[in-house]
Amino acid sequence: MRPVVPYENPQGRRVNALAAPGTHQHAPLIWRTASHSWKGEHVLAFLRQSLPGRAGHPRIVVLDNASCHRSRTVRQARQELAECGLWLWYLPPYSPERHRTHLPHPQARGHAPCAPSRPPRP
Repeated sequence: MRPVVPYENPQGRRVNALAAPGTHQHAPLIWRTASHSWKGEHVLAFLRQSLPGRAGHPRIVVLDNASCHRSRTVRQARQELAECGLWLWYLPPYSPERHRTHLPHPQARGHAPCAPSRPPRP
């Protein structure tokens, strides 16, 4: 018999966050939280306020493929951000075949033979 867990609506309890490494040792991590969904305008405001680019010292920001990161607003601002020294790079789409830990069958995890990093010595 399976136990029944009552459904709890997560409305109002979810917190979304944006974070980035800080610019100096006194602030090793910069973050913003919100109870609403992030939109492109919010991402741009965070980038401009928290990670100001400096001429001659480019900063590279790696983003995943979240819709707020790929929004029209962010795409249109890429050139302006690049001129300020803030470069946006996107991760490739999720590809489980590229990751050894993401095998197609869950029962195979931990049971896949591990290839040696180099051939054994004679």
